[in-house]
Amino acid sequence: DAAREALATVVALDPENVDAQIELSQLRMMFNDIPGALAAGQRAVELDPQNPEALNVLARALDWSGEYVDALDYVMDAIAID
Repeated sequence: DAAREALATVVALDPENVDAQIELSQLRMMFNDIPGALAAGQRAVELDPQNPEALNVLARALDWSGEYVDALDYVMDAIAID
């Protein structure tokens, strides 16, 4: 709970912080909040579409949601950049 609250504060204070959005997506996946993980992952990619970590976290959230083809596309994009 403390981690979620701290991260929510960081995101609220700096919604354009790509690293915070990535962490938020990962945290939400840990708590099985797939819609929340997708939203944070998408936001991270919007903020920095060339960030392999952002692409990878969105790919994982898409995979968890059953969107396997889209997930693979993002994985391939991340590999191409990294």
